[in-house]
Amino acid sequence: MRRSIMKSRLSLVLVVLLGCVPAKAADTTETWDAGAANIDFYLGFDGIGRGEEGAIAGDIMIGYGLVDRLSAYLGLSLEAANRLSKNSGDLRLGIFGTPLESDHFDMDLFLEIGAAGPAFDKFRMAPAVELNLDLDPDRSSAGLYLRTAVSLHARSESEFPEDDDNTLAFDIEGVLGAYLTVAAGHQLLVEFDTIFHRHPLESGRSAEIGGIALGYNVVLNPAIEIISQLYIGIPGNNERFSAGVMIGLIATLPAR
Repeated sequence: MRRSIMKSRLSLVLVVLLGCVPAKAADTTETWDAGAANIDFYLGFDGIGRGEEGAIAGDIMIGYGLVDRLSAYLGLSLEAANRLSKNSGDLRLGIFGTPLESDHFDMDLFLEIGAAGPAFDKFRMAPAVELNLDLDPDRSSAGLYLRTAVSLHARSESEFPEDDDNTLAFDIEGVLGAYLTVAAGHQLLVEFDTIFHRHPLESGRSAEIGGIALGYNVVLNPAIEIISQLYIGIPGNNERFSAGVMIGLIATLPAR
């Protein structure tokens, strides 16, 4: 949640597109004040309605404000699927900043590198951009945001034939969201996301519709915020209905 009390945190972690899907929150993003730190913790369950395909995911991130409008973070995501028998993870390091900031329009740029997979042996790099349109200069009422992320990584051996030496792949994720402040410290959010794959997946799909995320975020005090989300997947290509829930806690440590 964008707050006038303090420019706070990166509350949405870029989606990992290598088989590990960490918990994520519907929210806009902001850099931290110079010298301020944040600790974000998320716990979620994805795949409601898909039986054994359901997965438990946890995510923790530590961030720090380097200078005004420029921050860095270190995060770890873990996922357990198929009744905890199939595990994966993602370790990431990122930097992001706000090169353009005005009363009603902001642009944030991100660059993240990470290692994913059961053995953290799949390298990826993910640049991203987020555009924000806010009704009020202090972001106290409503606004829209558009985020696009590109995940560059190598395809697995099962994803390309022996005569294809082009192992480089990328996924493009688009997120369109809106927020509405219903009371002081209380914010409702809605997001729609979709993903395009440069190379078709094993299922033959090159694009996924994604789903709709509904978020309700509450600021308890200047240092603590509770994040909650319901995610509803949009079925496609004979997919079954699925949903996911997530709850998170964000602690802000202001600069001394």
